[in-house]
Amino acid sequence: PALDRLAEGMHELLNGRGLPRASQLHLLRPLLACWTRCRAIGSTSKKLRWPKPAERQYEYVVEQALRWSAADGTAVLSPGSNAIEADFLTAALRLSGKKKRKNAAAAEQLFVQVDSEVKKFKTARKPPKASDNCEWSCLTIMRTGWNPESAVIAVDYSKPAMRLDVWAANRRLFCGPVGFESRINGEVLQPKDTWEQLCWFSDKDVDYAEFSMLLEGGARLERQVLLAHRDKFLLLADHVQHSEVAALEHSWQLPLGAGLLFCGEGETRDAVLMDGAPRSRLLPVALPEWRVDPRMGELSLASNAVRLMQKNYGHSLACPLFIDLCPTRSALPCTWRQLTVAEALSIKSADVAVSYRMQSGSDQWIYYRSQGPRANRTFMGQNTSSECVVAGFKAPSGEVVPLLEIEG
Repeated sequence: PALDRLAEGMHELLNGRGLPRASQLHLLRPLLACWTRCRAIGSTSKKLRWPKPAERQYEYVVEQALRWSAADGTAVLSPGSNAIEADFLTAALRLSGKKKRKNAAAAEQLFVQVDSEVKKFKTARKPPKASDNCEWSCLTIMRTGWNPESAVIAVDYSKPAMRLDVWAANRRLFCGPVGFESRINGEVLQPKDTWEQLCWFSDKDVDYAEFSMLLEGGARLERQVLLAHRDKFLLLADHVQHSEVAALEHSWQLPLGAGLLFCGEGETRDAVLMDGAPRSRLLPVALPEWRVDPRMGELSLASNAVRLMQKNYGHSLACPLFIDLCPTRSALPCTWRQLTVAEALSIKSADVAVSYRMQSGSDQWIYYRSQGPRANRTFMGQNTSSECVVAGFKAPSGEVVPLLEIEG
């Protein structure tokens, strides 16, 4: 009966691949500890052998516990949690069956100082896929790899105040609920529902997720989260859409990681996150670069959170933030520009489509997003009928290296 109850509990609590719902993510490690003890007891006798479905679930739980671990061994989305202990990790890996080799390969990369017993495991050539997404759990995790220097973006979209945990180069940059406020003609719009995931895509170049939420007054808020693996940047973009022309205003806040300083530039609107050395550079690419132009909005610090505020008069408002996750590049000069978008030889307003060019050091990228029905349009010499395009841009040749293209 105990084995039956254990298997039933795993079936009820998990998504079939070792991940609980977002509201129970903080229990992932305590549950793994409980199940590891049960697994150890079950391995002592054939009479206590686990059912195969429970064995498979346990293997996945070990994998997810590694995947949802930060560079310092703590659990992501759980600031203040304890680092995973070496003897516990070793026991869980030893008991994780067919996935033991791959899980051990991930653990050896993620935790450089692993227990000597873990290194004795005959590890696989490749660890499990680093990124994962589950609509049932309302959880998404994006990772550029398994080593401690890898960028990690964890997303909990189970509530209107989406929670983010952002790590890069062994450092937490942001963590906490992403507060936001949308206004139409000065009136604050309350959420009518929780987030719905519209898109999830993952390959060697990017991890990408897109979410949507209905607001009062017939408005809609869409949020894009893109992590570029090799290019080492994070793009966060909010899009407010309304059926009628109105005065639109939108702001959102990202809580800073502990010990980080927000250092805004004096003449331009970008900022650097510092902890004695540059950690990340923030570019509010929809705003004018120079502060002498007071229009449209501001990037600032408010209550230890990075706040981006923008205004527009029309049907839609794009509010993107480019976050450079490469510390060495973040110390180099940067710039950005709003690009002209044309359709049938006619220049289109930001209500129709937006496009931006971002440069950090010698690296450049372009971002395009249709704000309404798709059409054949051009920007910076590029022609597209897609809904969204993110690409690298090589100067002076003008070569474009696609990272993401959503046809719609």
